[in-house]
Amino acid sequence: MRRGAPGLGEGLARDVVRLASAQAALAIASAVAFLVFRDAAAAGGALAGSGIALALTALHARRVRLAARATRSRPGAETLVLGIGVFERFAVAAGLFALGIGYWKLAPVPMIAGFAVCQVGWFLAGSLHRPAGGPPP
Repeated sequence: MRRGAPGLGEGLARDVVRLASAQAALAIASAVAFLVFRDAAAAGGALAGSGIALALTALHARRVRLAARATRSRPGAETLVLGIGVFERFAVAAGLFALGIGYWKLAPVPMIAGFAVCQVGWFLAGSLHRPAGGPPP
């Protein structure tokens, strides 16, 4: 990312790292909970679901960077770029869930639970974010 884009670049990278860190911590917590209360197979399913959430976070960050680049060259194009990203993430999530549940025979409930727990990372990371000069969360 080029320097000078307001709100992007280093700030975006920092936000993505914050989000991925929160999601990784939640992924480990959900896997440990399934390991303690169920078994290793359930913990593996929870990790797989968490991995899907982390992959979608990476795809989302990529689309935001592409949208910022598109805005500089063609104002208004960012909506299309982000809209395509929605379908891209949906297709990747559906494909990875189908692969995990159908091909690898992972337990669906722990997989969905791991995914859902990692999605809480979006809210957790957002609540930790404090814009420069803004009020505390």
